Amino acid sequence: MIYLIAVLSVFLTGTVVSSCEDSKDDAMSEGLSIKVFSPTKVMEGQEVMITGTGLDEVTSVEFPGEVRVTDIKVVSHNDIRVIAPADISPEGGDLILHAGNQSVTARVPVTVGNPSVATLSPGDRAGIGAELTITGTDMEFFEEAIFPSTEGDITVAAIDFIRKSTSLLKLRVPVDIRSGRAQIRLVTCAGSEVWLPELHFVLDEKGPFEGEWVWASPAWGNGGYLVDRMPGWWSTSAGASLDEWAPGEGLAESSMVFSGASLIKKLSDGTEVEGEYAVDLTKTKKDAEGNDWSVGQLVTRDINVLCGVWPKAGEEHDIYTYDILEFTDDRMVLCYAPDGTEAWGEAYFWIFERKVVKVSTYPADVDIMEGQTILLEDIDDIADWWIDPDFLARVEGTDDKFTFQAMDGSYRIHADHTLRYFAVEVLAGDEPATLNEDGTGAVWVIGDGIGKPSNANNIGWSDGKAICMAPLGGKKYRITLVAGEHINTDAINFKFFHQKGWGGEFQHNTLSTSSSLVFIGEGDDNGNVKLQPNVTLESGVAYEFVVDLSGGIHNAVLTVTPK
Repeated sequence: MIYLIAVLSVFLTGTVVSSCEDSKDDAMSEGLSIKVFSPTKVMEGQEVMITGTGLDEVTSVEFPGEVRVTDIKVVSHNDIRVIAPADISPEGGDLILHAGNQSVTARVPVTVGNPSVATLSPGDRAGIGAELTITGTDMEFFEEAIFPSTEGDITVAAIDFIRKSTSLLKLRVPVDIRSGRAQIRLVTCAGSEVWLPELHFVLDEKGPFEGEWVWASPAWGNGGYLVDRMPGWWSTSAGASLDEWAPGEGLAESSMVFSGASLIKKLSDGTEVEGEYAVDLTKTKKDAEGNDWSVGQLVTRDINVLCGVWPKAGEEHDIYTYDILEFTDDRMVLCYAPDGTEAWGEAYFWIFERKVVKVSTYPADVDIMEGQTILLEDIDDIADWWIDPDFLARVEGTDDKFTFQAMDGSYRIHADHTLRYFAVEVLAGDEPATLNEDGTGAVWVIGDGIGKPSNANNIGWSDGKAICMAPLGGKKYRITLVAGEHINTDAINFKFFHQKGWGGEFQHNTLSTSSSLVFIGEGDDNGNVKLQPNVTLESGVAYEFVVDLSGGIHNAVLTVTPK
């Protein structure tokens, strides 16, 4: 019994243990075969992986068009790699392996990729750092996107694309590209290039810092890199000591304006310096414990932020790249440390707050930017006032602070203590603005069925009560009206004018709409906006009326959108 067990043990051991040579001989007995190859759709220059048997004996790989490749990378007996050659037949065909007097044909044919672009979105303008979407066919063959720049091409590799599939690419405009018109080139794995339609990388796209910023308190100081989130060792407020590092930039009167992709420093002596900036919210950093420390990166060009200098003696230099530690509607914290600085190494911090425009007497004429904070003072019951959303949005947690909603410009703010609301008008000099031939300026509303702060204050055909629409930029103007509160639900009859009063007005041949809610009258009601037959506005719903003059003041387009 013991003898039989010993023999069985030897027999089993012999079946389990075999040499590599024996395994290879067994595999060779299977002959030359192709089990699978990938990809089956190829382009010149692309690596093709082939698995099967007997592959280490292959002398050439034949592609459609009788194009043979003899430069073969043998990974193993069952695995070889080749680079797809030029001149493959565009119709595709068989993949054939040759080994001595043997040959074998793959069951699946080879097809040839022909990448092309169908659409680009956005198709005209793109903000620096914006996301681009490109659709087409065989998009998987694009390996690079090249963005031209005055300082040399910027190449984005496919591995850094947001998304890549056979029909779609998504990628982000690099923050290092300069503004202006340029064409992106997509490069295939074969090295061929496809040029995209020209894009305008614009300055007037709204960035996260849009608006005017001034020094906070504390304003500047040092602390531990990747540890502190504001000065932790030493700090100073705006004043003469800070101003010494960059004269004109360290005083309370100094400010900087982010507008689109442009950055303007307003120095305390009244002079201005202009450059560009971009924000990349993908470039974040972790602290020493692996927690989020920064939320992105700010890059400036031809300019730096206020007092944007490294102040170490013997190492002084301007700074153009900053870690963003915090930014909210009213606060910004930036940080910089030299390359190679580790946790707890010295870093400098800049702290800014959004500039507040203070108003205490009414009517008030103010120059204000979109997104800027405005403080409306000396109104005791302001918490109960109606706030026009086209111009003002109350800052959460406050009664008298507001974020300005219209485009940059000069405005007059009226305070109506009886009806308890603010009426805002666009100014040109000291007078209410009129509409200019180029579509800039102001558009006014006069007529029946609407009123602010409620329809109880109906405008009627009294030009002295004309409502100024909010300019949005791009020659577009908006008025938002809540049905049943500011606009009748069942009958309206008003018109858009070029001025606060009689004179230029939009008529049926200069204003069109495709709205299912309203139409533009003709004849005696030429240009009047009225509800479509059998249309009733839904009570409590806000309707946004926008007049678009980007096609010219004689080709105005009205849209009406329930919000």
